[in-house]
Amino acid sequence: MSNLENLSDVQLEKLIKLTIHFFKRKASNVDYTNLAEIFEFVTLEILDEIGKYFGIKDMELEDYSFITELLELNAGHETGDSIIRPTLKNFKVVEYEILWVKTKYTYSNEISSYTDLDYSLLSYLKENDFYTIYDGKTMDEEILDQDFIDDGLDGIKRLK
Repeated sequence: MSNLENLSDVQLEKLIKLTIHFFKRKASNVDYTNLAEIFEFVTLEILDEIGKYFGIKDMELEDYSFITELLELNAGHETGDSIIRPTLKNFKVVEYEILWVKTKYTYSNEISSYTDLDYSLLSYLKENDFYTIYDGKTMDEEILDQDFIDDGLDGIKRLK
């Protein structure tokens, strides 16, 4: 929930006027009702100034989106008109990332044998499927190297 949600209509009207004034003065080319455009043109500091004016030192996404939605809902607002307040919506976002990861796994195995085990005998047991390291317990997992390959969005769904 945004900290701005509790402001009175009079305060929200002031917020609308100040925001429009600041954007016209400092970033007239930016659509102040479009949060993505505000991020793109790195103009969050304008909204930060507005937040500070209303006592919010550290603005969060919900505060930024409250302001932009408030401005969009009240486009053409005249003094004295009722303020239309934004409603907080929740979304489920499903994203993925593809990484190339080089990992070292350390396994611990207990093997019963009447013959003493050495490296060559253990290799023979592996080759002939008498033993696999995966039969044991994972003791350690260490990421040795990692490269980002790709990421993407599988979907955004508005929750009720």
